[in-house]
Amino acid sequence: DGARRHKLHVVFLWFGSWKNSMSCYAPAWVKSDPERFPRSQTRDSRGIEILSPFSEENVKTDARAFATLMRHLREVDGDKHTAVMVQVENEIGMIPEARDWSAAATKAFNSPVPNELMVALAKRKSELTPELREQWSHSNFRAKGTWQEVFGEGPAVEEIFMAWHFARYTNRVAEAGKAEYPVTMFVNAALVRPGYAPGKYPSAGPLPHLFDIWRVAAPSIDFLAPDIYFPHFAEWCRKFARPGNPLFIPEASRGSRAAGYAFYVFGQHDAIGLSPFAIDQLVE
Repeated sequence: DGARRHKLHVVFLWFGSWKNSMSCYAPAWVKSDPERFPRSQTRDSRGIEILSPFSEENVKTDARAFATLMRHLREVDGDKHTAVMVQVENEIGMIPEARDWSAAATKAFNSPVPNELMVALAKRKSELTPELREQWSHSNFRAKGTWQEVFGEGPAVEEIFMAWHFARYTNRVAEAGKAEYPVTMFVNAALVRPGYAPGKYPSAGPLPHLFDIWRVAAPSIDFLAPDIYFPHFAEWCRKFARPGNPLFIPEASRGSRAAGYAFYVFGQHDAIGLSPFAIDQLVE
């Protein structure tokens, strides 16, 4: 109502299972019941504050809550369209390990790579991101097998594995919401610090080197977006502004450079939006 009064539009952000990798914004009745809502685990079996994407109860509960929100949004805004987009989750990522080491995750890791993914990768083999293509080449582009048999060993493979499961989970949440009200939905990424290995940054999110995984696993997500707080702003924009993925920046550094960023993203990349973080707190 306030946005309408001021002739503004709204993009809602859904803090469901993950916010900045962690599950700190999940309600207390979720966080206090790890038996029903299991956490991801470290290699030494310690639970961490990241809901496991391998739990059916986790994804069903998140999807049901999100669908309820979207139903309400349709009822109060379906004929006015004040809300134009919804971001599903926030900066999904695995940290401080490259993958979830829970029993369910380990079972999935030792299982065959889904045929759906292998078929899609084979069709786009020559167009894959260089990082994914190189990782797959370690097995001479094997067409089936476990994650390690197909993509090799190490943190990079664990990140690919987690990206698939994070994306599948997020897609189910988005699907449930779109069944109620099919507005544009996107996910955002916390970026990679130079030289950091998977697990040292929020790994397996919708990052440029994982685009191919996310696009196959999450067809209900309309585009992938960067949160840019690092230097080399233009380089990150180029990595996300690609065919089929319009550039929208839901978070960016504010201050004296932000105006320059705006000229660049709209002029060079025909971006659909730029949001300097906490722009309302600028005093000058």
